[in-house]
Amino acid sequence: MNGVEKMKKLLSFLLTGVLMITALSGFGVSAKAFTPSATTFKPVFDFDSTPDVYTNGYNPGTRTDTVGDSKSAKCITADGIGLTYNLTIDNSDSFSGNALRLDVTDLAPEGGSYCPVSFNVKYGANKLVDVSGATDFVFWIDSTKYTDGSTNQKGIFLYLQETNVAADGSLLTEEATAWKPKAGSAGGYYEYEQDGAWVKVENRDTDFILPANYRGWIKMPLSTFTYCDWTGENRNAKFVGKQIQVVQFGMGNYSYQAGATIVFDEMGFMGSFSKTTASATTTSTNNTSSKSTAVTTSAASATTPSSSEEISSENAESDANIDLATISSNTDETDNTKSDGNVILWTLIAVVIVLVAGGLFFYFFYVKTKNPDFFKNLFKKKG
Repeated sequence: MNGVEKMKKLLSFLLTGVLMITALSGFGVSAKAFTPSATTFKPVFDFDSTPDVYTNGYNPGTRTDTVGDSKSAKCITADGIGLTYNLTIDNSDSFSGNALRLDVTDLAPEGGSYCPVSFNVKYGANKLVDVSGATDFVFWIDSTKYTDGSTNQKGIFLYLQETNVAADGSLLTEEATAWKPKAGSAGGYYEYEQDGAWVKVENRDTDFILPANYRGWIKMPLSTFTYCDWTGENRNAKFVGKQIQVVQFGMGNYSYQAGATIVFDEMGFMGSFSKTTASATTTSTNNTSSKSTAVTTSAASATTPSSSEEISSENAESDANIDLATISSNTDETDNTKSDGNVILWTLIAVVIVLVAGGLFFYFFYVKTKNPDFFKNLFKKKG
């Protein structure tokens, strides 16, 4: 085999390698465990259509926030806002459109302050949405800017509240039930995306830890939720989802977390839905009593006397009081999300660059200087 034939084979090999690596790079970027669609995802709070009036830079939950029924009944209610943390609508970092950014401030106390943020799902296009048939509660987060000087992990208390449903299927708008994830020791867990698959993480006994340095979806199977007895009678044995009222995230903010930022977007439910499935009728939703905000701090004591005490007792074990051994057991499993395909992607990009550089080197230092007729001979027909 002469020199021209060898070079022809080498060039063919290089071009094939570049094409394969380019294809693999595209695969690494697009591989996801969940892609929402009208038939797989129902949003209940996305900061765009629910509610549909937020704009970039808006600060919900503050005294000047006017989105809601009144100053005391806002679309987003948040205890401690402006002190230990701030909330801002941000469209620069989101899954789609607007998202909610939480920033821990320098005023957060050393001993921590519990700060529930309640999303009242009765405003905008998706108000009091019917998610019957849902299998999972899902939401999108970006925790890549969340640092606390040690674990970089954020503990969350989650409550979902729905309107009770009678035996005949009608809505009991004067009654509500709240649900929370089971403790890890009782089978509670969530899942996050990694390399196109779901990775399972066990909950703690009081809350769950968001994965560190992660940007993607969190999925929480509704089969692992349990009834909150402080909301009154458990009329429905399991989560029904016919009319969602409130989603609440409870978080402790501490001085060592000052400057930490976390982004939430696209809270909703995963399942197999029909595009034509309608929300609850107007006659069922017009009269939502004060019980529809039973999980919010402001209404808890008025409607269910034991609710606020129950929340307080559960919150006593928030971020600052976590056993470090428990954190360590979760860190190994969650920190591997730092790659989330990026290591593979950048490795492939580096290989492509090396191949291109090699091709350029070959052209300028061999073809141009030593064999100007290389390409003419390469494609010259034999005969």
